[in-house]
Amino acid sequence: LLYTTDIALGVAQVATGAWTQGVRTLEHRLASAEARGAQQFAAIGHYALGEVYVRMALREGKAGWQEISQNLAFTLIALPRATSLARRHLGRARALAREIDIPSVLASALYSLGRLELRKAGAARAKPLLDEARAIAATNGLDELIRRIDAALRS
Repeated sequence: LLYTTDIALGVAQVATGAWTQGVRTLEHRLASAEARGAQQFAAIGHYALGEVYVRMALREGKAGWQEISQNLAFTLIALPRATSLARRHLGRARALAREIDIPSVLASALYSLGRLELRKAGAARAKPLLDEARAIAATNGLDELIRRIDAALRS
């Protein structure tokens, strides 16, 4: 329960503008989960961090001056490395989710990697990721994810 609560807290902190604190919460819980062999929570933690960095790398969302100034040190350090950090965390989430069979995390990580590659490396690198994400989502009834994947494939 502690892992779930802390991961949710970290995501909420990031979503409400406390990026530095949210990422620290996620990193702390992720390290604890990995040290204790709690692979399910490690997969979810890696996915959550990967998604934070994907959104930074793709400049998704609208951050106000107040949020940027409150998180200036974090932004200056993380932004230049956001793409590589996203790939690292999403790649680890993908590997863990595949290993322990968490299809929703696997499909979501593949989708986020696909979005990242679509913008950073082009459709040739993104399409296999998005196709695999769609197949997993379809097999598991993840309809909202299918809609998002289809939209990415059309772009």
